[in-house]
Amino acid sequence: MASKRVTDNQRLRAVILAGGWSLVGLLGSELLAVPLIGTVLFVAGPLSDTVYYSVTMVASGIGMVALAGAYFWLHDHTVDYLDVKWPSLREIGYSVLGFLALFGALIVVSLLTQALGVQTADHNVTQIVEESGSVEIYLVLAVLSFLVIAPVEELFYRNIVQKSLYETFSPRQAVVIASGLFALIHIPVYLTNGLGPLLTTLPFLFVLALVLGESYRRTRNLTVPILIHAVFNAVQFLYQYLVEVNDLATGTGLLS
Repeated sequence: MASKRVTDNQRLRAVILAGGWSLVGLLGSELLAVPLIGTVLFVAGPLSDTVYYSVTMVASGIGMVALAGAYFWLHDHTVDYLDVKWPSLREIGYSVLGFLALFGALIVVSLLTQALGVQTADHNVTQIVEESGSVEIYLVLAVLSFLVIAPVEELFYRNIVQKSLYETFSPRQAVVIASGLFALIHIPVYLTNGLGPLLTTLPFLFVLALVLGESYRRTRNLTVPILIHAVFNAVQFLYQYLVEVNDLATGTGLLS
């Protein structure tokens, strides 16, 4: 809980540090993934597009976990700082409500963008699938959403970035600030679509992070936002797969 004696300079410093760690999580994990990917290529030789992208995602996840470990070490945190517990029935209820809220928001965004004739930005994985023709990537990512993507992102952006702000801000303020940072660090993923679609997509990513952050604040259990994030991503990946294999209209493009 933030103290009333916290100064504006301390608050600004906390936001800058949180933003810095957000960038470290994104860029650092990709840099750390390079030698891991190189090792796999050296040992296994050329890989299919699906396997290569899967290895890339796993390697990035390992890199982000390593950076989380570095954060714990630098701040003298023990494993007790990690808020992972088996969810209670109440917390499972929060997970279901969080997913429904996000799915409802996704439907609203889709209807609004269609009515207004504007586009949301496609995730870079959509472009990779289109260029490679490997639609199986979506199926692999649906599984990795539970095993890698959601766990490592929630560990870093909720248990580290959001929680680090609790010392200088109220928990609710920390949720809002961390959610803004979460949306902003996704800009490189969507920037190739152009400025217009990017500006349409960022508010939804902010809402996504708000739901995840608030579920974490209320339960103090990282498992809850992990479940929400994983199921939400997996549903979208599976939907995109069905769109591709059945030659349907365009998908949502709001994968996170």
